[in-house]
Amino acid sequence: MERQSSPVEEFSRIIERADNFLHFVLQNAPVVIGHQDRELLYCFIYNHFPPLSEEDIIGKTDVEIFTGGGVKEMQDFKREVLEIGLPAKREITYGTGIFGTKTFWCMWSWFLANPETLLV
Repeated sequence: MERQSSPVEEFSRIIERADNFLHFVLQNAPVVIGHQDRELLYCFIYNHFPPLSEEDIIGKTDVEIFTGGGVKEMQDFKREVLEIGLPAKREITYGTGIFGTKTFWCMWSWFLANPETLLV
């Protein structure tokens, strides 16, 4: 006789499939996804820039990681989102030694499940 799976087991399988799909989609996507706390320290990063490792990023702010044009502007933008508490997006041009001069659309919002954090 075949055993039926419990609702918890079924839900766990659904979550695992969704997680695998998300990783598959993001693996080659041209986006960087990160999570920072209220002090703007990185807690998580996905698709970081190739010369950097996770250890170079986690626990640091943008200005501790990067140098060059646009870095302080980005940090100020993030603080503005924290102060206002509303989602925002801005086009910022970076000029750093890691990836040269590039323009990015940067989108930021509060992470709704925990107002103590910022979703990058």
